[in-house]
Amino acid sequence: MTRAALLALSLLASGCAVVNSTRAEGAPEIAWQTWSAAAFARAKREDKPILVNVGTQWCHWCHVMDDVTYADPRVRRLIAERYVAIRADAEERPELGERYFNDGWPANVVLSPQGERVLSRPGYWSPDRFLPALRRVVAQLDAGTLRPETRTPAQPAAKSLAEARAKVEAELDRAYDEEHQGWGKGKIKFPWFEALERELRRAWRVPSEAERGQRALRTLLEVEQLLDPVAGGLFQYSDNGAWSSPHYERVMKTQAGVLEAYALAYAQTGGERWRRAASQIARHLTGPLRDPESGFFYASQDADPPPSALEAGLSAEDYYALDAAGRARYMGQPRIDTHRYAEHNGRALAALARLATVKGDTSMLAELSRTARELLRFAERRPGAALRVPHRLKGEKQPLTHLADQVEVARALLWLHVGTSDPTQLEAAFALARGFVAELSDPEGGGFFAHSRDASLAGPLLDRQKPFAENARAALLLLELAAVGGDPSWRTIANRALLAIVTTEELKERAGSLGGALLALDAAVDGVVAISVSGPLEQSQTQALLRAAREVAGGAALVHHVPGGSPRAFVCRGETCSLPTRDPARLAKLLEDFARPGN
Repeated sequence: MTRAALLALSLLASGCAVVNSTRAEGAPEIAWQTWSAAAFARAKREDKPILVNVGTQWCHWCHVMDDVTYADPRVRRLIAERYVAIRADAEERPELGERYFNDGWPANVVLSPQGERVLSRPGYWSPDRFLPALRRVVAQLDAGTLRPETRTPAQPAAKSLAEARAKVEAELDRAYDEEHQGWGKGKIKFPWFEALERELRRAWRVPSEAERGQRALRTLLEVEQLLDPVAGGLFQYSDNGAWSSPHYERVMKTQAGVLEAYALAYAQTGGERWRRAASQIARHLTGPLRDPESGFFYASQDADPPPSALEAGLSAEDYYALDAAGRARYMGQPRIDTHRYAEHNGRALAALARLATVKGDTSMLAELSRTARELLRFAERRPGAALRVPHRLKGEKQPLTHLADQVEVARALLWLHVGTSDPTQLEAAFALARGFVAELSDPEGGGFFAHSRDASLAGPLLDRQKPFAENARAALLLLELAAVGGDPSWRTIANRALLAIVTTEELKERAGSLGGALLALDAAVDGVVAISVSGPLEQSQTQALLRAAREVAGGAALVHHVPGGSPRAFVCRGETCSLPTRDPARLAKLLEDFARPGN
């Protein structure tokens, strides 16, 4: 049975109509090209608009659009005759994924022959809806009336970090859904994992705002409906306005982020249900989504059931309702994207390291450390004791440096250091930060570009952008690294980045990333909380102080080992530190005194 036929069965089983999916004899295939200077030169030379299709391997509606809309003979003929067609995988080409993220997957964007955006069609579009839009672009081009989409220039939303935090927090609060819990009030319910972490951290640090932590816990309770009790892992979202109708992709970014939120909830409350939920996600990350040989993590798992289940007439809902024995009757499992990307591996390592630290699982920390060392074998040494990791963890030459890769791997190394006190992990995190600060920061306007310069990028990519979410995570990382012995100038660089990205336009468009911005703004305004422990690691008193520090840190404060000296600990907030103590029992009081803003 063909893939198109399997898809038709799946759509019919789920109550969706299949429109115009018949392939006509003689209809040309779409000649998809990669994003390249040659493709843009051809469009300009032939005076053709450019159709850009960006998706991911895990995206169910990308597959539907391929097998229905892009299989329609009318669509294929029009594109073959009048368009230059470019296709990219958003995870393989993150410079395109970041740029077109707001358009949703699949992103279907039309550019003028000169490379200016003239049409955006996010998500799935049937042939009967897509064709008129494509024809209208051609007609306007022929008539000389084709105009680029107008975009309002970004305007700073605040003059100070405190003002920026107040505005971002107000937007996040407005997005909270009191009826169903969680953030976002539309039909699609995503677990906004950075918002969950921010509210838990805020409640831990400011007792008067305890309700923020409670609403995060209420949301995590609802998010449990997205857990797969059979194979483990977390489904990507719910599509019924509440949390009870999962869409079955399992994507690393969301799984790792929600795992961190559950681990933080467990650290702060001791609640067993949060540990179970975190462990359920971890089971999938360390099972189906991990390469048993290298220890690296894969990118995602599809929503669609195995082909044998579709042939038997099962919808995705039918398949995922089965128990382990029921699923085992259908050979194989949903398709896994086995690409190994640095960003995904950084996210997985950080999440699992935080859970292992909270649980005191030293064997897991040792295993994760081995994977981190293997990952760093791909790192390239740069001038100034800097490192740069490539996007794909394979031996090929990759000229672009991507911000998200550097930040997520450095962040993983930081959280591994919190759990292991391995100084080489912290130094590698510093080296990655030196690298992306030197290569990707904007010394004039502040903030970080999504990727390095490369003349081969062509078209709109020659004009580099500063992605909101990635800049927020970079700023938080730099503030945290500065707090544990990194370059003090990173605080200034991070603060400038935050003021640069918090614009009136981003506040409207980046609702799902506001939690990450608030985590960074809290760190900038109130100071990062870190517990530093000195003394030889082989001494029992040093180990006792480290154990106590990790316990009282609640998964939120950083724990940093300083080699040398006698065993003692002190708590710092920003650039202010407590007097040292040699008594592990005193750490909780020191932390309470210094963690609270204003103390």
